[in-house]
Amino acid sequence: MATTYAKKLRNPLWQKKRLDILNRDEWTCLLCFDKQTELQIHHQEYIKGKEPWEYEDSNFKTYCKHCHCVVEEFKDKKLTPIITAKQFNKSGNYWILSTIFNSPNYGLVLAITYFHEETGELMVVTIIERQDFKGMDTLFTHAEKLLSLNGNL
Repeated sequence: MATTYAKKLRNPLWQKKRLDILNRDEWTCLLCFDKQTELQIHHQEYIKGKEPWEYEDSNFKTYCKHCHCVVEEFKDKKLTPIITAKQFNKSGNYWILSTIFNSPNYGLVLAITYFHEETGELMVVTIIERQDFKGMDTLFTHAEKLLSLNGNL
């Protein structure tokens, strides 16, 4: 019988790798810089037959559970996340995440997502291209600064 992926993530080899990545990233979400929300380790790619702990450390990124959900939602669209602003709406019990992605087709793209705290599900996703974008220019400016510091712009 094949071992489930969930069982593999309980393996001590994965647990050690996970702790190494969390320590490397200083127990901080690399998108929204949150240190309070549950942190998860994101595999940037999967290779058939390779165990979760057998990848190079560079294949992993630390994201909070909200940012990880957004990244997973958009990975098939080949959008690379750059930065996320996160705000909690107490009356509706949901998070509003404004994530800037780098798109190979459109350049910088903003995705606004609503992440329900109790169900853990994305409720609505809106994508806005930069030229139609109003009111969040400082977030774009910050993302461009981060990109230029990393030599990716």
